[in-house]
Amino acid sequence: MRKKAVLCIIGILLLFLLGIVGLSGKKKIEESKPEEEEPKLPVVEVYTNVYLTDLTNTYLSFFDGEERSYPLSEERVVKDTALGLEGSLVDITVTDGVVTGAYIRGTEKVSGKVLGVEAGKGVELEGYGFLSFSEDVRFFMLYGGLCLGTEQDIRIGYQFADFVLEDGKICGVLLTADETMEYIRVLIKTSGYAGNYHEAVALSCDTDYTLLYEREGVVASEAYSAGESIAVTPDSTYFAEGEAGRVQIIPSALTGRISLLSVTRSQGTPAYRGTLEISCVDGGLIVINEVLLEEYLYAVVPSEMPSGYPLEALKAQAVCARTYAYARMLHPGLAGFGAHVDDSTGYQVYNNILEQNSTTTAVRETMGQLLYAADGSLVDAYYYSTSCGFGSDEHVWKSETAPELPYLSARSISEEGMAGVELSYTAESMKKEDVFAQFLKEPPESDFEKQEPWYRWSYEVEKLSTDRMLDMLQSRYAANNKLVLTLRDGEYVSAPIEKLGDIKSITVMKRNAGGVADELVIESSTGTYKVISELNIRYVLCDGKTKVCRQDGSEVEMANLLPSAFFVITPIYDGENVKGYQILGGGFGHGAGMSQNGARAMAQAGFNAQEILHFFYQDSTIRRVGQ
Repeated sequence: MRKKAVLCIIGILLLFLLGIVGLSGKKKIEESKPEEEEPKLPVVEVYTNVYLTDLTNTYLSFFDGEERSYPLSEERVVKDTALGLEGSLVDITVTDGVVTGAYIRGTEKVSGKVLGVEAGKGVELEGYGFLSFSEDVRFFMLYGGLCLGTEQDIRIGYQFADFVLEDGKICGVLLTADETMEYIRVLIKTSGYAGNYHEAVALSCDTDYTLLYEREGVVASEAYSAGESIAVTPDSTYFAEGEAGRVQIIPSALTGRISLLSVTRSQGTPAYRGTLEISCVDGGLIVINEVLLEEYLYAVVPSEMPSGYPLEALKAQAVCARTYAYARMLHPGLAGFGAHVDDSTGYQVYNNILEQNSTTTAVRETMGQLLYAADGSLVDAYYYSTSCGFGSDEHVWKSETAPELPYLSARSISEEGMAGVELSYTAESMKKEDVFAQFLKEPPESDFEKQEPWYRWSYEVEKLSTDRMLDMLQSRYAANNKLVLTLRDGEYVSAPIEKLGDIKSITVMKRNAGGVADELVIESSTGTYKVISELNIRYVLCDGKTKVCRQDGSEVEMANLLPSAFFVITPIYDGENVKGYQILGGGFGHGAGMSQNGARAMAQAGFNAQEILHFFYQDSTIRRVGQ
């Protein structure tokens, strides 16, 4: 380990400067003797684990969220400054406005590539293994103005921080840089995106490649020829028995690709640019692909948008995908696994479809471009397949921590909407049931996506299954019990739903901007229930067997989820009970952000990528990363 120990001469200077007396293994900088005077209650302030910014022969300054400075005892004035102590973490005691105690915390600093961050527990550091956080660990950002940070500011895959160790634990993290990041770390899921843990990993490479692993502190390597396949299992000799371990696969050429023979995607056997890391953990093997962000996008864009779409639509998609990815590089979604994203629809689909020349061109022509909001933050570049002719805003999601996103506004996705012309249908008027129903039945001629199959669709459940609906209600309640409520004594409260009798009515009680269903009320013989959020509503009303009929006459199976929540519902009654229901809907997806088929139609109409992005993300600007 690289140790940065305090020099003996500093200790001597500190002893002379502040009269240090050792206490509990820590260096005590000063403890002044109380003056002989009438007894009084001293004012004592204690600052724990703070960042020392300056130390002279007369005063001490530190940072704990704000800059503070206190004088030293007049009895301990010397001519020399204790050089080299600035930048240490210390505990400070101030009595009646004068420093009476200061203890250096960790005297060892280490640095290395961050391979993972386990929330609230510690960091996996290359060359050091897992290092735990101390109970009072603090994070200091030393760039762009001194300020406090959090563990979320640790950049996975990078060496942008020093870690201060005390008794083998991290008591402080000094975040020294916020440089442009070029590599993204992607967790590769198993076949069918079924899970994160692989039972075994088989691979080969189209160039010569090297396998690196570490045993007992020694890095070993094995060389393999192009086309030669290997298998890695949890009991491989690369991993010490009963211990976590890591294997790295490195092609000999920068353009080499590693084929993951044990995984199947739509394209068949996927091949990955960059390097692969295989980690052995309790659940099995974790596979992470570390790859240049731009090369990652080569395999994302064709997986998220058909490569035959116009170039300007593909360029808009590339900017969205890059912005989405870079935001997750700043704030990883899978920090505990040591990854920024995975390769599934949970983030962005990656390498499911082969790279295509058109999509690679779109990535290259937008190289480094990110989308920024008016406040300078990265845009949350959400996108979806097809609109019903109107989009919605960020309120389609019901996360308690969801921020206001003013650039996601509900608006008509039409030629008039693009031109800013006022229409009879507005975001607010579409909240009214009759207005939205009329819009679905008699849509404007100028809607960009009017010819898309998903623009309008129908769904008719002839025989409602209360067992299926109960299962869906219970599963959505388990996912978030604040979004599936039960009517009790005139108020809706969170409560488990044990049974569901005969259905008496199904009603959309509230719509959000643009007409998307936000609250659905189901009245049954056993109770009345409110389902909140477009996603939950789509789950609860999907019976798992009825096919959706698109406006071109084609039928599509929907196993778990209706195409969108932009719909009107008409119950079918048998006496007093609902036996089924008819739905007329429009669009495919959540409806917030960029409609991909809307972008295609706009590009076909002559609009460029920048104009498309500015329409879907209002008041946004495009800048290159690092600018």
